[in-house]
Amino acid sequence: MAFPAPARPRRAVVCFASLFILTTIFLAATRMAASLEFALRRRPKTQEAPKRSPADAPMSYGSAARPAFTDLSVQIATLPERHLPSRANPGHRLVIVGDVHGMRASLDKLLEELRFDTSRGDHLVLAGDMINKGPDSRGVIDLAMRLGASAVRGNHEDRVLLAHRSMQTTHVASEDAHGNPVTKREEGTKAEEHKTEEPKTEEPRKEESEKEEPEKEEPEKEDLKTEDPKTEDHKTEDHKTEDPKTEDSKPESESADDNAAPEVPEASEEPEEPEQDDLEPTIFPHGDSRERATARALSRKHRDWLSTLPVILDVGSVEGLGKLVVVHAGLVPGLPLHKQDPWAVMNMRGLVYPREELRRQEARRVLEDYRKIHTAAPDVTDTMIEREHERRRKPGDRGLAIPTDRHDGASSWPRAWNALQRGLPESEPRTAVAYGHDAKRGLSIDKYTFGLDSGCVNGGELSALVIEATAEGVTHVVKSVKCDKDEGKGRKKHKKSEKKKKETADEKARS
Repeated sequence: MAFPAPARPRRAVVCFASLFILTTIFLAATRMAASLEFALRRRPKTQEAPKRSPADAPMSYGSAARPAFTDLSVQIATLPERHLPSRANPGHRLVIVGDVHGMRASLDKLLEELRFDTSRGDHLVLAGDMINKGPDSRGVIDLAMRLGASAVRGNHEDRVLLAHRSMQTTHVASEDAHGNPVTKREEGTKAEEHKTEEPKTEEPRKEESEKEEPEKEEPEKEDLKTEDPKTEDHKTEDHKTEDPKTEDSKPESESADDNAAPEVPEASEEPEEPEQDDLEPTIFPHGDSRERATARALSRKHRDWLSTLPVILDVGSVEGLGKLVVVHAGLVPGLPLHKQDPWAVMNMRGLVYPREELRRQEARRVLEDYRKIHTAAPDVTDTMIEREHERRRKPGDRGLAIPTDRHDGASSWPRAWNALQRGLPESEPRTAVAYGHDAKRGLSIDKYTFGLDSGCVNGGELSALVIEATAEGVTHVVKSVKCDKDEGKGRKKHKKSEKKKKETADEKARS
């Protein structure tokens, strides 16, 4: 007969077994938790989608509708085929001239040196900025109209037309110079003053003539008026309807003399004329006195001719060049002609690439943030920014270009244009551009771009692209003539110095 174990040892065994089991469970749970934590720690985190750079956002240029120019009747014109030099028309020449800027004598000199003759099939094309700055804007337009020339509108033609339209509009402020409200009676008075403002410029001339001949009787004055009708006709030709047939019927030499006869105010002298009404806002931030002077110097037929000019002249296909277009300032590469912005075509000087600019800003920001954290790091330099920008650059960053009228910070649009034309497939036709506007770069000739503004009005040269057809083919060459500095801005400076000397002498005489 077996006796049961004592109760105390049996209780101890149970307690020991329970403790062992609990310890084992605890250790196992602890180990499992540690393993799970380690596994979770080693598990790759879910990658957050990288924040998209602003440079990668959708962008476009030329796709949005823009308001049309109210006074631009034709944006793109086509040159008549009879003027296009080709093997079928041997002997024909197309003469495309850069910025003339009122330098009539230089234009005459260039055409004379080229032996320009419309009867032999020569045709003149002016690449805008025919007027302003120089002494004879009216004469340049007279010559262009007489020769039946083609032309494009430049920024100066556009400004003069805009200034003339502003001159025809009466502007009345709602407040005077002291901030006080203007009553209706005052508004009417100021409007009348504005309307009678222009004839004031004629009063000094009348006073001078009276001083010179004070003793003459009234009938003699009438005789003087009838002796020179051209002067009176010129004063009122803006208000008359002119008959173009009478002008066309005159010989060229006679019409040229008639055009040169009337004396007109020069654009270079305009800042000295107190024509601006205090209540009339200027349409340009740096003033429009020069444009107003030119607008007053031109007759209605001149302004009408300018207003019909396109901003793009499609010359057509020229052997050796491909398709040729004439503009004043430039074109955006890769954009069809009908989508080009007229303002940019008349004013642009370069291109900016917004994606590149945004990536360059990102590169600068990253480097500056790193410099804030690591104070021992060297200062951020332009070289470091360019290096970081090159690292971030993407192939399509130059796929979008925006035109700008600035030189600083802009890329050359002719360089981009030539690169695009050279990269086209062999089957696609190339397009060449003849332009002006950029006197700072001067005469700039490349395979598909012809920059013809060589600074004539500043004493440089007047340049022309001459395209000539022969039986063997079509050739093109650039011809230039030296411009007389005294004819352009040098003449203006000389007049100012002479006037200053005269004022100094008068002051000395008074003292």
